[in-house]
Amino acid sequence: MGLEKVGKTIAQEIIAWTGTSGKSLLATKPVKVNMEGLKLAPQLGSDVVQIQSKKGLCHELWNRMFKDGNIYSAGSPTRVEYHSLLNSFNGMLNNTAPIKLKRPLPAFGNEFNPTVAEAIASTDIDFKALTPISENLTVYRCIGETPSKLSFKNSNLLFKKSSQIKPGDITVMREYAYCTPDKYYAEQFMNNDLTSIIYEISLPKGSRISQGTYDYGFRDYVLPRYSRFKCISNETLEDGSHKIKLEYILPDESWRKI
Repeated sequence: MGLEKVGKTIAQEIIAWTGTSGKSLLATKPVKVNMEGLKLAPQLGSDVVQIQSKKGLCHELWNRMFKDGNIYSAGSPTRVEYHSLLNSFNGMLNNTAPIKLKRPLPAFGNEFNPTVAEAIASTDIDFKALTPISENLTVYRCIGETPSKLSFKNSNLLFKKSSQIKPGDITVMREYAYCTPDKYYAEQFMNNDLTSIIYEISLPKGSRISQGTYDYGFRDYVLPRYSRFKCISNETLEDGSHKIKLEYILPDESWRKI
């Protein structure tokens, strides 16, 4: 399965997201110390105890998701573990709302009670374990413009930039993009008082998407963060809204063939 390369790929993705070089912030210049002949003072000899530290995030994720040379989903073969929570992270991921990375998530009855940052890292690996879809699929995603009186400046800037995309352009959705094969359900998220963007997205066979079901039988899907798309068309509707057709670009996963 090439787990060593998988690990490097995941590490590179996390480093790119956090904006770090991958080097520990606590790293300092090593100092050579001569320990030969060093002994504890008699009064300390009986006080030495063995300290066991808590397992780190990487160790925990490895144990939960990598076994027998394969990647296992912490959720299910078709659904990531935190499917219903990912929308709460999107304001941070698309830079339209602040969120605390160290904020703990609610306990779900298991030993692994992650923070927001840990849940995001876990989800990125979880997506890689999903069973790919076996046929092409068309899904819809609607985004409404934010009223200016709410002062969501970054949100409106992102909306404007997205609405100006041209055929042939490549766009990136930094958030976990929710979508649905049910067009009627997607249209409920349009802003009837302002303009909206209606995305019609073609997902090719082999895409890995998290699949969920809401009440009343409507289905909702989630795409991995930083998904890339090619714009096919951008049509302006009578009310000023935009109907934008996109093609999902499958990520490079050549490491799976190793």
